[in-house]
This record gives sequence, structure tokens and C-alpha cells, in this order.
Amino acid sequence: MPLPSIGQAPADIPVELNISTEGLDNKRISMASEDSWENFSYRMESFPYSHYFSSGTLFVVVSFDGCRELNRWQDILEFSRANNMKFTFFISAAYLIAEQDRQLYYDPVNPVKEGYSRIGFGGTRGDVEKRKSCVLEAIKLGNDVESHLCGHFDAREWETQDWHVEFEEFNEICSFLPAPARHIRFPLLSMNKYVYPVIAEFGFNSVISVDEDEFDKFNRVTVPLPGGNNRSFLEFPMPWVKEGKSKVLLMDYNFFVHDKRNKVSAGTIEQKLVDTYIREADRCYFENRPLFISHHFSVKDSNDSYWKAMKKVLLTLGLKYPVKFITVTELYDICSFPRGGN
Repeated sequence: MPLPSIGQAPADIPVELNISTEGLDNKRISMASEDSWENFSYRMESFPYSHYFSSGTLFVVVSFDGCRELNRWQDILEFSRANNMKFTFFISAAYLIAEQDRQLYYDPVNPVKEGYSRIGFGGTRGDVEKRKSCVLEAIKLGNDVESHLCGHFDAREWETQDWHVEFEEFNEICSFLPAPARHIRFPLLSMNKYVYPVIAEFGFNSVISVDEDEFDKFNRVTVPLPGGNNRSFLEFPMPWVKEGKSKVLLMDYNFFVHDKRNKVSAGTIEQKLVDTYIREADRCYFENRPLFISHHFSVKDSNDSYWKAMKKVLLTLGLKYPVKFITVTELYDICSFPRGGN
């Protein structure tokens, strides 16, 4: 069965913000809303990865969304320790609220609707404490823990004030983190123009949610803040591959949806995904751009083929290339200065 309430949206579900990077260098775009940001503009510039990543090394950014299942936490943390790999976990804050405490969270669009999230909550208070311990252990091991917001809503129609509430709720629920999240992947990859000033206001450094035709470059977005200051953040497009006539984002849920629709035999899925990732790794290595591998704890279909394929690929890459596994924070740091720059 598909997992629309937990996983990412299939690649053919439209995302409102889908701005091509071509020709946007130093372009200024004006927008309007009905709240306090009545008029704001932002500047978007595009930069090829090849100006920032050196040849001879494959850089790999592995990330996980949602992060509810405790057995997955135990598995991936042990895998991280055993293989000296660093990952990024985009956590859903609803999973850090116990079912009995669900009234602590409310729908940003409908504040009177307390105790509802599209993905449920985190089980018992004991489960939540164990999950928090896993999060802190991940950070101790050098991994990134970042934001997947809270309720996993389709937010394409949200206004700036709705986004502001959701960001505030995430920060409040995740106040146990040693440092605030600075990078974000939006649930369902669903974002719109009104989130830009909120991203800037809350001090985020990057977004990894944008679905674009070109993904050999990234964007730098500069947004003016009240008081005359500017704030910039980076947008890293989600890479995709062609499977038959379909464009499929490099994410386990999207492969799952594609395989389900096309009645792909469960027994072939694991090797098919391994081969797909290795082909993409070859392209990344020779094009001097990072390889993005994005998965969920929740996709366990076809005898857990997607999870098994992911782990097999990560082990295989180290045998085939000089490889460096980097977090999203490290990706941001690399992309902040071109090679040879200061």
C-alpha cells in the first residue's frame, strides 16, 4: 500500500515552487502577501557544483526523513558507528510528542484543531524519551539532526503566518537539541513563496526540497529582513533519474511509488535500486557534484528492499571510489566558498 501520510509525495505531484535555475543570476523577484510582509523581494543566484567540489573524490550526502521507528534508529546508528559514516536526520517534531500529550501541537492553519498531525505522534512517553536519546546519540556521533517541521502537512497553500507558527512549534518541541536546526527538508517537498522570509527570519542555512529540471547546480537566495538587513540561504535541488518514461526523485518513497505503479517484481527491487544508485554515483563522480541518497525509516515494503539496497550501496561506494560521507552542514560549508576561494 502507498504511504501518502508518511513518505514523500510521488515525483509527479506538482510542487508550487519549481523555479528553473537557468538565467536567474542576480534576478530580483517581487512578491506580495496579506500579512506583515506586504511587499518583499528576493534575489536568486545559481552556482554549478563543479566550482565547489574537487575531482577525485565522491562526496555523498545521505539523509533520512521523519525518523520515528526506534528499531531503525538503532540499526542506522550502529551502521554509522561501524562504518564511520555521517548522515543527516530530518526529524518530524510530532514524533517527539507522546500520544497522551498530543494537545501540545496544533494545526498552524487551524489553531483550534489541537492534537492532530498528518503522521500521528510518537507513541508513549517512554518511546519519545528513547527517540530523543537516539537523536542525541546521533549528534554525539557527528551526524546532523535537522528539521522536517512538525505535522507533515501539504503546505502549498500556506501563508507566511502559517509557516511562522509551524517553525515556532518545531523550535519549541525540539528545544532539547543542543543547537537549533539550521537546515530543512519540507514534508512532501511542499513549499511556496511565502516561506522564504520565514526561512530567513529563523536563520536557516539551506533547504533541500526543491524539485527542478537541473540539479547540477544549487541556488543562493537572499531575502531582506525588517530593519534593512539581508539573510541568505542555499537551495539544493533534489536529483532525479529516468525510469522508463517517468522522472523519479532519488528517494526511496518515490521509487516505491514508481515500482508499485509499474508492478515491478518485489524480488528485483533491491538490485534495481542498487544499480540505479551506482549509475548515479558514476555521473556524480565524473561531473564533480555530490551524490544525494534520501530515505525514510518508514518504507519497509518488498521485504525491506529499499533499506537493504541503501546500505549495500553505501558499502559498495567505498570500494569503488575515494568517498567522503558528509552531512548537510558540511555540504553547506563546502558550497559557501568556491574552490580556491577564501
